[in-house]
Amino acid sequence: EIRDLKAKITELAAYPIIIFVVMIIVVCILVGFVLPKFIPIFEEAGADLPLMTKMVMGVSYAFRKFWYLVIGAIILLVFLVKLLLKNPGVRLKFDALKINLPVVGQLIFKICLSRFSRSMALCLGGGIPAVECLALGENLIGNAYLGLVVSETKRVVVSGGTLSMGFGYKNIFPPLLLRLVEVGERSGNLSEGFKRLCEFYDKEVPRTIRKIFTILEPLLIVIMGVVVGGIALAVFLPLIKMMQMVGG
Repeated sequence: EIRDLKAKITELAAYPIIIFVVMIIVVCILVGFVLPKFIPIFEEAGADLPLMTKMVMGVSYAFRKFWYLVIGAIILLVFLVKLLLKNPGVRLKFDALKINLPVVGQLIFKICLSRFSRSMALCLGGGIPAVECLALGENLIGNAYLGLVVSETKRVVVSGGTLSMGFGYKNIFPPLLLRLVEVGERSGNLSEGFKRLCEFYDKEVPRTIRKIFTILEPLLIVIMGVVVGGIALAVFLPLIKMMQMVGG
């Protein structure tokens, strides 16, 4: 089931990722190989270049001469981010930020809940005590901030409270989870409640991804059009100006 969910996510994400990669490749070709062929023409003509053309030419020059520094800076940045995220305090704040991001935050939150509810359903169904299930879920939920909330829930249960009380303590978990846990506690079948929750999020996650990418796909196409069009305009504006001067 986890593989099925990952396969659905990969399938839905494929097209926007392809668009993004194509956009990067096209921009690199234009800036790194096409634009440099026009630079000698502009220099020989001695034309007064528009600001846009000068900026694009500057980017082209930096891309061609210092590409290794750009790649090195990206690698260094990735390394520093990974190093920072090893700090528990930074990781906690970063994971809290992730689930509060607009649009994408809800998707991350739902994926974490899907993972957590699946682990709880399996553990409780196997006869493992709730406290031990929570301890496992804390590590499997995939988010340090939500893991801390699960840890607080475990503390409430150890103190004699119910799971529903613990989950509702921080007002983080959605009402659906609280209702299904309450029903499971009353019926004495908690694993069934988490199983139903897992099934819900296994359907909800692809649906949410589809909604996000429905917005993202045209947005990426517009961005690609603006960037490529801007580079083309930066090339053709001085050419048009030069032709007007020759014609005049």
